Amino acid sequence: MLSPDDLATLKANLRTLYEAGPGAKVEIEDDNTSGDGEEAVAGAYIPIPAETFLEELSQKLQVHPISIYWLLKEGIEQEGWRCIPEERRITADRFTVMILRMLGHRWPKQIEAGEPVPDWADADGIIPLTSGSGEETLLERVRGRIAAEFPGGSVSAIEAEFEEVMGKSLEDWLHTEFFKHHTKQFKRRPIAWQVQSGRFTKKRQPAFACLVYYHKLDGDTLHKIKNQYVGPLRQRYETEMRGIEGIPAASRTEAQERRFRELEG
Repeated sequence: MLSPDDLATLKANLRTLYEAGPGAKVEIEDDNTSGDGEEAVAGAYIPIPAETFLEELSQKLQVHPISIYWLLKEGIEQEGWRCIPEERRITADRFTVMILRMLGHRWPKQIEAGEPVPDWADADGIIPLTSGSGEETLLERVRGRIAAEFPGGSVSAIEAEFEEVMGKSLEDWLHTEFFKHHTKQFKRRPIAWQVQSGRFTKKRQPAFACLVYYHKLDGDTLHKIKNQYVGPLRQRYETEMRGIEGIPAASRTEAQERRFRELEG
């Protein structure tokens, strides 16, 4: 059995490693858990690459995985330990699956089981990121799915929790981080392509951006994007620009003048 001091040191080291996340290099206190006792059993340290975060923690602390599991359970439930890097990965994966299903994607097991494409999936595999094209944007659809999948929760509260974990608003993540995460996850062979006329920045957005499902790409895809999405958006921009042009320059607000320059550019 570990002494109270050794157990406290072990828990402190475990918390440090857990909160740092998988693969993190952090310094921990020396302890005596590798000596005699139930916690440090023969064979607890396995000098091969860990396949799970639990195995990684077990190897770094040289403590049996089962003991690590129960200490983690206690720390999370009773002391509120949080591993933000792991929460971030899980959150990104969950929203990525949601978005791919919106585009009509099914995984092999779903296909083998005869599971149909959900009725809320997009029919043509094209989802706009920018508003004004006549279809719901990706952000609007994601909010709709949040409301459907968390009927007892507030969409705004879930968005706030998302931002706390991810360090970005849901809108910013969808625009600038989703495709990066998806590309990395699919080893640079993405099935959701982000097509855009320019870059998303803090100060401005591209005139048009959308996601395209790779498995629905065909010879008409670009023609469809141009005529069904970009066309209506261009008409909207032209109407907006004419409206601002009709206001004498001296009478325009700062926001109108800034918007006019954006439309000109």
